[in-house]
Amino acid sequence: MKSRAFAYGRSRRSCSGAAVLESVLVMVVLLLILFGFLQLFQITMARALADFAAFRAARSASVGFRDYLVRREAKIKAIPASGVMVLPEESRNFDSAFEQFAFERSIIPFYSKGRQYLAYEHWESDAPTFHADYHCPYYGLPKSAGSGGCTCSGWTGESAVRVETSRTNESVKAIFRFEDYPLAIPLREAFFNKKSMDISAEVKLTNHASSILQ
Repeated sequence: MKSRAFAYGRSRRSCSGAAVLESVLVMVVLLLILFGFLQLFQITMARALADFAAFRAARSASVGFRDYLVRREAKIKAIPASGVMVLPEESRNFDSAFEQFAFERSIIPFYSKGRQYLAYEHWESDAPTFHADYHCPYYGLPKSAGSGGCTCSGWTGESAVRVETSRTNESVKAIFRFEDYPLAIPLREAFFNKKSMDISAEVKLTNHASSILQ
Protein backbone atom coordinates (compact mmCIF):
# COMPACT_ATOMS: atom_id res chain seq x y z
CA MET A 1 0.00 0.00 0.00
CA LYS A 2 2.84 2.35 0.91
CA SER A 3 4.66 1.64 -2.33
CA ARG A 4 1.49 2.36 -4.22
CA ALA A 5 1.06 5.74 -2.46
CA PHE A 6 4.72 6.58 -3.06
CA ALA A 7 4.43 5.79 -6.75
CA TYR A 8 1.26 7.87 -6.98
CA GLY A 9 2.93 10.87 -5.32
CA ARG A 10 5.96 10.60 -7.58
CA SER A 11 3.67 10.40 -10.62
CA ARG A 12 1.84 13.56 -9.53
CA ARG A 13 5.12 15.45 -9.07
CA SER A 14 6.26 14.31 -12.50
CA CYS A 15 3.00 15.48 -14.09
CA SER A 16 3.27 18.81 -12.26
CA GLY A 17 6.82 19.35 -13.56
CA ALA A 18 5.75 18.51 -17.10
CA ALA A 19 2.87 20.99 -16.85
CA VAL A 20 5.23 23.76 -15.73
CA LEU A 21 7.59 23.00 -18.62
CA GLU A 22 4.72 23.02 -21.10
CA SER A 23 3.49 26.35 -19.71
CA VAL A 24 6.94 27.90 -20.09
CA LEU A 25 7.23 26.66 -23.67
CA VAL A 26 3.78 28.02 -24.52
CA MET A 27 4.71 31.41 -23.02
CA VAL A 28 7.91 31.52 -25.09
CA VAL A 29 6.03 30.68 -28.28
CA LEU A 30 3.36 33.31 -27.54
CA LEU A 31 6.08 35.87 -26.84
CA LEU A 32 7.75 35.13 -30.17
CA ILE A 33 4.43 35.43 -31.98
CA LEU A 34 3.70 38.75 -30.23
CA PHE A 35 7.08 40.23 -31.16
CA GLY A 36 6.65 38.92 -34.71
CA PHE A 37 3.32 40.71 -35.04
CA LEU A 38 4.82 43.89 -33.58
CA GLN A 39 7.62 43.80 -36.15
CA LEU A 40 5.15 43.19 -38.99
CA PHE A 41 3.07 46.10 -37.72
CA GLN A 42 6.13 48.37 -37.74
CA ILE A 43 6.98 47.34 -41.31
CA THR A 44 3.36 47.75 -42.46
CA MET A 45 3.17 51.21 -40.90
CA ALA A 46 6.42 52.25 -42.58
CA ARG A 47 5.13 50.98 -45.95
CA ALA A 48 1.85 52.87 -45.57
CA LEU A 49 3.66 56.08 -44.66
CA ALA A 50 6.10 55.60 -47.55
CA ASP A 51 3.09 55.35 -49.90
CA PHE A 52 1.62 58.52 -48.43
CA ALA A 53 4.94 60.38 -48.59
CA ALA A 54 5.43 59.35 -52.23
CA PHE A 55 1.93 60.57 -53.07
CA ARG A 56 2.50 63.93 -51.39
CA ALA A 57 5.85 64.27 -53.16
CA ALA A 58 4.24 63.53 -56.53
CA ARG A 59 1.40 65.93 -55.84
CA SER A 60 3.82 68.71 -54.89
CA ALA A 61 5.90 68.07 -58.00
CA SER A 62 2.81 67.97 -60.22
CA VAL A 63 1.94 71.57 -59.36
CA GLY A 64 5.45 72.90 -59.89
CA PHE A 65 7.16 72.93 -56.49
CA ARG A 66 10.94 72.79 -56.57
CA ASP A 67 12.75 69.61 -55.63
CA TYR A 68 13.85 70.74 -52.16
CA LEU A 69 10.25 71.59 -51.28
CA VAL A 70 9.09 68.24 -52.64
CA ARG A 71 11.65 66.44 -50.46
CA ARG A 72 10.66 68.43 -47.40
CA GLU A 73 6.97 67.66 -47.91
CA ALA A 74 7.66 63.93 -48.29
CA LYS A 75 9.86 63.77 -45.21
CA ILE A 76 7.26 65.55 -43.09
CA LYS A 77 4.63 62.98 -44.05
CA ALA A 78 7.01 60.15 -43.08
CA ILE A 79 7.76 61.51 -39.60
CA PRO A 80 5.63 58.91 -37.73
CA ALA A 81 7.95 56.17 -39.07
CA SER A 82 11.17 58.17 -38.78
CA GLY A 83 12.17 57.26 -35.24
CA VAL A 84 13.46 59.54 -32.52
CA MET A 85 13.99 63.25 -33.17
CA VAL A 86 17.72 63.99 -33.01
CA LEU A 87 17.80 67.66 -33.99
CA PRO A 88 17.25 70.41 -32.86
CA GLU A 89 19.08 70.39 -29.56
CA GLU A 90 15.89 70.69 -27.52
CA SER A 91 15.12 67.05 -28.28
CA ARG A 92 17.81 65.98 -25.80
CA ASN A 93 15.35 66.65 -22.96
CA PHE A 94 12.61 64.26 -24.10
CA ASP A 95 11.85 61.39 -21.73
CA SER A 96 8.89 59.94 -23.63
CA ALA A 97 7.25 59.81 -27.04
CA PHE A 98 4.50 62.08 -25.71
CA GLU A 99 7.00 64.86 -25.01
CA GLN A 100 8.39 64.53 -28.53
CA PHE A 101 4.87 64.62 -29.98
CA ALA A 102 4.04 67.81 -28.06
CA PHE A 103 7.23 69.45 -29.32
CA GLU A 104 6.59 68.31 -32.89
CA ARG A 105 3.22 70.06 -32.99
CA SER A 106 4.97 73.39 -32.55
CA ILE A 107 8.17 72.86 -34.52
CA ILE A 108 7.00 71.01 -37.67
CA PRO A 109 5.18 74.09 -39.05
CA PHE A 110 8.46 76.02 -38.78
CA TYR A 111 10.32 73.22 -40.58
CA SER A 112 7.64 73.19 -43.28
CA LYS A 113 8.24 76.90 -43.87
CA GLY A 114 12.01 76.48 -43.95
CA ARG A 115 12.58 78.40 -40.71
CA GLN A 116 13.83 75.51 -38.56
CA TYR A 117 16.13 72.54 -39.18
CA LEU A 118 14.77 69.14 -38.21
CA ALA A 119 16.33 65.67 -38.26
CA TYR A 120 15.16 62.21 -37.24
CA GLU A 121 16.84 58.94 -36.47
CA HIS A 122 16.07 57.29 -39.82
CA TRP A 123 16.43 60.28 -42.15
CA GLU A 124 20.09 60.49 -43.06
CA SER A 125 23.15 58.34 -42.51
CA ASP A 126 25.34 61.43 -42.88
CA ALA A 127 23.15 63.69 -40.76
CA PRO A 128 24.77 66.53 -38.79
CA THR A 129 26.24 65.44 -35.47
CA PHE A 130 23.65 64.02 -33.11
CA HIS A 131 23.44 65.74 -29.77
CA ALA A 132 25.47 64.16 -26.99
CA ASP A 133 22.49 62.76 -25.08
CA TYR A 134 20.91 61.00 -28.07
CA HIS A 135 19.58 57.59 -27.10
CA CYS A 136 17.53 55.12 -29.07
CA PRO A 137 15.44 53.31 -30.13
CA TYR A 138 13.29 53.62 -27.00
CA TYR A 139 12.94 56.46 -24.55
CA GLY A 140 14.15 55.97 -21.01
CA LEU A 141 17.12 53.74 -21.83
CA PRO A 142 20.61 54.69 -20.60
CA LYS A 143 21.83 57.60 -22.68
CA SER A 144 24.84 57.09 -24.90
CA ALA A 145 27.00 59.75 -26.47
CA GLY A 146 27.39 59.28 -30.19
CA SER A 147 27.54 60.79 -33.63
CA GLY A 148 24.88 58.81 -35.40
CA GLY A 149 25.28 55.43 -33.74
CA CYS A 150 22.62 53.58 -31.81
CA THR A 151 24.75 51.71 -29.34
CA CYS A 152 21.98 50.55 -27.03
CA SER A 153 20.19 48.58 -29.76
CA GLY A 154 23.12 47.37 -31.83
CA TRP A 155 22.00 49.57 -34.72
CA THR A 156 24.70 51.66 -36.39
CA GLY A 157 22.59 54.53 -37.69
CA GLU A 158 22.94 53.70 -41.40
CA SER A 159 19.29 54.33 -42.31
CA ALA A 160 18.37 57.16 -44.65
CA VAL A 161 15.46 58.66 -46.57
CA ARG A 162 15.64 59.22 -50.32
CA VAL A 163 13.11 61.20 -52.36
CA GLU A 164 13.46 61.13 -56.16
CA THR A 165 11.26 62.89 -58.72
CA SER A 166 11.19 62.84 -62.49
CA ARG A 167 9.03 64.96 -64.78
CA THR A 168 7.76 64.85 -68.34
CA ASN A 169 5.30 67.17 -70.04
CA GLU A 170 2.50 64.70 -69.27
CA SER A 171 3.35 63.24 -65.87
CA VAL A 172 5.50 63.33 -62.75
CA LYS A 173 6.83 60.34 -60.85
CA ALA A 174 7.94 60.35 -57.23
CA ILE A 175 9.82 57.61 -55.41
CA PHE A 176 10.12 57.62 -51.64
CA ARG A 177 12.54 55.19 -50.03
CA PHE A 178 13.60 54.24 -46.51
CA GLU A 179 17.07 52.77 -46.98
CA ASP A 180 18.23 50.25 -44.38
CA TYR A 181 15.14 50.75 -42.26
CA PRO A 182 15.95 49.03 -38.92
CA LEU A 183 14.04 46.03 -37.63
CA ALA A 184 14.24 47.05 -33.99
CA ILE A 185 11.74 44.77 -32.25
CA PRO A 186 13.38 42.34 -29.76
CA LEU A 187 13.84 38.70 -30.88
CA ARG A 188 13.48 39.70 -34.53
CA GLU A 189 16.11 37.07 -35.38
CA ALA A 190 13.44 34.40 -34.95
CA PHE A 191 11.65 35.74 -38.06
CA PHE A 192 14.22 37.79 -40.01
CA ASN A 193 17.81 37.01 -40.93
CA LYS A 194 18.74 40.68 -41.28
CA LYS A 195 18.76 43.82 -39.14
CA SER A 196 17.29 46.20 -41.71
CA MET A 197 15.40 46.38 -44.99
CA ASP A 198 14.61 48.86 -47.77
CA ILE A 199 11.04 50.16 -47.94
CA SER A 200 10.00 52.12 -51.02
CA ALA A 201 6.92 53.45 -52.76
CA GLU A 202 6.32 54.97 -56.18
CA VAL A 203 3.50 57.25 -57.34
CA LYS A 204 2.83 58.69 -60.80
CA LEU A 205 0.49 61.65 -61.36
CA THR A 206 -0.50 63.96 -64.19
CA ASN A 207 1.79 66.97 -64.55
CA HIS A 208 -0.29 70.12 -64.07
CA ALA A 209 2.66 72.46 -63.60
CA SER A 210 2.86 73.60 -67.22
CA SER A 211 -0.76 74.76 -67.24
CA ILE A 212 -0.66 76.23 -63.73
CA LEU A 213 2.57 78.19 -64.15
CA GLN A 214 1.78 79.68 -67.57
